[in-house]
Amino acid sequence: MRPPIPSGRNAGGNAAIRVGRTRRRWEPGSVRETILIASPPPAAVGGIATHSALLCAQIAHARLFDQWWPTRQRLGNPGARAGLHALALSRWVSALTLTRPAVAYLQVSRPGLARDLAFAQVARRLGVPIVAHVHSTGFYEGPATAGVDRRLDAVVGTATRTIVMSRELHDQLRTRHPDHPEHVVYLRNPAPELPTPEAAPAREPGVTVLCVGEICRRKNQVALAEAVEHLAGQGRPIRLNLVGPWGDVSEQERRYLESCPCLLYTS
Repeated sequence: MRPPIPSGRNAGGNAAIRVGRTRRRWEPGSVRETILIASPPPAAVGGIATHSALLCAQIAHARLFDQWWPTRQRLGNPGARAGLHALALSRWVSALTLTRPAVAYLQVSRPGLARDLAFAQVARRLGVPIVAHVHSTGFYEGPATAGVDRRLDAVVGTATRTIVMSRELHDQLRTRHPDHPEHVVYLRNPAPELPTPEAAPAREPGVTVLCVGEICRRKNQVALAEAVEHLAGQGRPIRLNLVGPWGDVSEQERRYLESCPCLLYTS
């Protein structure tokens, strides 16, 4: 039987129970080969799903767990939403119990921090080491981000290792968690270093602005559409192509985006 994991005070709302920093020593003979990757599904649009697909392709014993199902369904009833989150956690517990992975690799994003924290705490309590890969930025900016800041601190306190892709966030987390600064690892995003191919001649005049990802308030595609529409109104040949699922935009914003004459939408 695994030793109990100590827990502390509530650190981030109803779903944020602070877990102690006790680290287990893993003997070579006890490590299992499987890596369970909690991620958006392969069909999702965005860099996180692409990154997970690459991990599964490169790691022989990696298995993908859809962290979006069933909570991707948007229900207005609080009781129904709570039921969906309970179902998602029970699926995660079953996957950890049946797979018994050597590591749980958790893709962490700011919109899903409450869910990701709950997943990390469950894995910790089952004795599974967690690698938390944080793909978002914009934390620790004062009272406006206090809620997500507490959840991120709790994720870092629960995980065995935390990978970040921002040097600024790396330094902030190492300062906020001085007891184990080596547990926060900076992994530079390789995208800017990729070779840029020579621009092919345009088949038709004009410029197309491509925006890939969830259409939501945080990414504010409405402001982008308004800017493109303003330029188009000045006679400039420009259009906007949005590719991705609908997120938490209002009905008014969605109607505007769907009716904008210079915008092309692809689900």
